[in-house]
This record gives sequence, C-alpha cells and structure tokens, in this order.
Amino acid sequence: MQMLRVGDIVGVRYEIKSARDDFKIYNILKDPKQANDLAKSEPYLQALMKDKILQMRKPDEEAERPYDEAFVPAVDIKKAKKGLVKKAFAVNEHWIPQTALLKPIAKTKVAAPNATIEKGNLVVFEGYINVPTDGQYTFYLSTGSKAFLRIHDISVIDEDFNYTAGEEKTAVMKLKAGLHPIKLHHFKLSNSTGTTQLKLSWSTSGKGKEAIPETAFLN
Repeated sequence: MQMLRVGDIVGVRYEIKSARDDFKIYNILKDPKQANDLAKSEPYLQALMKDKILQMRKPDEEAERPYDEAFVPAVDIKKAKKGLVKKAFAVNEHWIPQTALLKPIAKTKVAAPNATIEKGNLVVFEGYINVPTDGQYTFYLSTGSKAFLRIHDISVIDEDFNYTAGEEKTAVMKLKAGLHPIKLHHFKLSNSTGTTQLKLSWSTSGKGKEAIPETAFLN
C-alpha cells in the first residue's frame, strides 16, 4: 500500500506491480470517507503523483520495491539561469540542521558547489542539475567537514552522522534526462580552520568519474 498527500488531495494505491500503477485519488476534506475516486477526472494529479513518488525514495536493497528500476523523472522548468544559489547560515548545532525556516546571513550566486565558507558555518547550494541523458548515475561526495546531498526529496548521500572527514561516499541513481532539483549542505566543524574540502563528482555508464561541469548547474 502506498499513500501520498498533495494539499487536500490524497492518492492511494494497493498491490503495486510497477511505477505505472494508477492511484485512487480523493479530496479528503470534501470526501473524508474516500467514497468518490477522482482519478478519471484528474489526469494531471495522477501523473504528478506517479512522478512524485519516484522523486522521494532511493532504492534500498534491503527493502526492494517493484518500482525500484524506474527512472526518476525530471521537473518541467521553462527558464533557468546558469549557476546555483549559495546561502550562508550561522547555526549552533553540531550537526546539519533543517534550514527551511532559517534566515540566511548571506546569499550569492555561484557557478558550482565550492569549499569556501566565508560567513557562518553552514552553506547550502540550491538549484538544479541538468542530466544530459536517461541513465544510471553514480554520485561521489567527500568533504573535510560534513555534507549532505539531496536530489528532489531523496536523501542521496549523508556525510553528517558518524562521517569520517575525507571519506568519499557514493550513491547510484537512475535519472531521466532533464532538470532535477539539487540541494547540497556543507557544514564547517567548529575545530576546522580555513576552507574545507568539498568535492562532488559523477559517472555514467561507459564513462569514468569526472567533475560535474559548471554548465550542468542551473537555478
């Protein structure tokens, strides 16, 4: 069974065989007993939910699902500019916190993620990564402090809890061609000095590991 809520709308599906299986769709405010299935009249919501569910979860070998082989859909963005938005924060935690409700102390545009933390002790790079072709992508991330990579709502690489500075972690994702939202947290430990190492790379089928080109980052 799988359930997804979008505003007042809930999508539910059972006995899932593939990512193409339809949701039953209900307005839970107007129809709390879920008696009126809106699926036939809401093709846009049906497509949105099928995409969204793939944009929320990274496949897990210990908890396999029938849609694990499906490619994560890109988002439809009409206009995007080069580079990423870089937000700086001053936080008191010793771990990477949620920043959605925090006010940044500085905000700039950068061509790509970098190791420089000029203000505060946490920077967040936000924008999109442009995937050139459908395929399986391996992401590589390392830092001299702490970092956390998220694509869509998927926790891709966690270098926060129990992370050893300098260790390179990897994650594999199946991505459709196009733009995918990316958020990269980079946290400077209180006992570190100067700039801290931050390296983000990728590889695709038939190609070795390489730095992600600046042209792939948009906002």
